[in-house]
Amino acid sequence: MAELSQGSWRAMIPFALGLVATALVGCQGLEEPVSPTPSASQTQSSSPVASTGATASVSPTTEDADQRDLRLAGEAVVEYWAEVDQLAASPDSSIDDLKTVAADQAFAQQRVAVDAYRAKGWTQVGTASVTSVRATAGKGANFTVSACVDVSEIDFLDEEGESQVNPDRPDSQRFSYTVEKRNTKFLVVRDTLKGTPC
Repeated sequence: MAELSQGSWRAMIPFALGLVATALVGCQGLEEPVSPTPSASQTQSSSPVASTGATASVSPTTEDADQRDLRLAGEAVVEYWAEVDQLAASPDSSIDDLKTVAADQAFAQQRVAVDAYRAKGWTQVGTASVTSVRATAGKGANFTVSACVDVSEIDFLDEEGESQVNPDRPDSQRFSYTVEKRNTKFLVVRDTLKGTPC
């Protein structure tokens, strides 16, 4: 086995710590989000890695192409929610920005929703937290991804600053998505909108 130079090992530390955090979530049922973007959080199951305290001893691991695709499919859902949050919070942003993370039914559905918010003069405050992301391979270039989405920090304000959120809205639900790999991009192509308790 080839030895890593000290500089190579240091470069792998953030990746290795990310694996530790996701492994702990997947193996122990804890939900400690890892932030891939400023406006969304994500956790994914990984290989078991034991850790206690503030520091961890981690051996370097590699992921094969299938593992990488599963990870990227899950990350696509997190990026999708981050972009939806951005569009709903910024009335002047272009809905076409959503095309970087969504296509087909998911894109059309969110375009209708964002356009409706904007027509009513509503602006989103706060962001969704996406956790417990689980991706499985489907047929061809498709992946099924489920994720727990917590919207408790999101409010929609009208032009007078009054909340328009239904007080009976569930704070957190698990949703299912279809993600498709198109060339090297992973796009959310279906968003069922059917939530179940997390």
